[in-house]
Amino acid sequence: MAPWERIAILCIITIAVACKGVCTPTLLSILTGCWIHVLLFRRALFSIMDAVFSEGKGLHKNQVFSLSRKARSELQLLFSLGPVAQANLRTSYSSQIYCTDASPSGGAVIAANVHPNVTRELWRHTEQRGFYTKLVSPVSQILIEKGIDPEAVQFSPETTQQPQEHCVNIPAILTEGILYDCVELFSGFGSWSKAHAARGLRVHDGYDISGACVRISDLADDSTMHEVVA
Repeated sequence: MAPWERIAILCIITIAVACKGVCTPTLLSILTGCWIHVLLFRRALFSIMDAVFSEGKGLHKNQVFSLSRKARSELQLLFSLGPVAQANLRTSYSSQIYCTDASPSGGAVIAANVHPNVTRELWRHTEQRGFYTKLVSPVSQILIEKGIDPEAVQFSPETTQQPQEHCVNIPAILTEGILYDCVELFSGFGSWSKAHAARGLRVHDGYDISGACVRISDLADDSTMHEVVA
């Protein structure tokens, strides 16, 4: 539960506001926020709070207004039931073991009576931290949507030894004035450019500042940047 001394102070302030029957939007907001933390330990008590969330809407935050009878009753109930907002985590082991199964068309839950020692031993061996699930990469997701198993494509000898002539042909450029299909930035030795040139693409010489390629340019220069964009 929440700290008992703080619950006691909160109860005193709450019953004082309920007895006065007046409040400000700021004070009511602080009260409800504090009670939300307390009731998290017994969430069924949240059914008490309803009118207190809508009281004082549209008013200045420091304007004093009269609480409705329903809101005052909710504050009185919070004062009365606040001390029982606690959860007993010292529960015993169940005398039943459950098994679940599900399918796209339905689901099922079954139970069997066992000795509590059995469930205690099963609980001791369970994985409490959960398991790591690797998400599908965007490329694999596209293959799955097309009905292709990405693992089969990766390990199949037919796909790994596929000749280049079976590759998808890249259509010719449609916009007049584009001279290259791709350009490699920070090209270094230009391995990426050579691989694309081997596939029949028009490859730019590349841009680098290391001196490893013939063309040495700095992307910080306006002229170089405009040339790359073009």
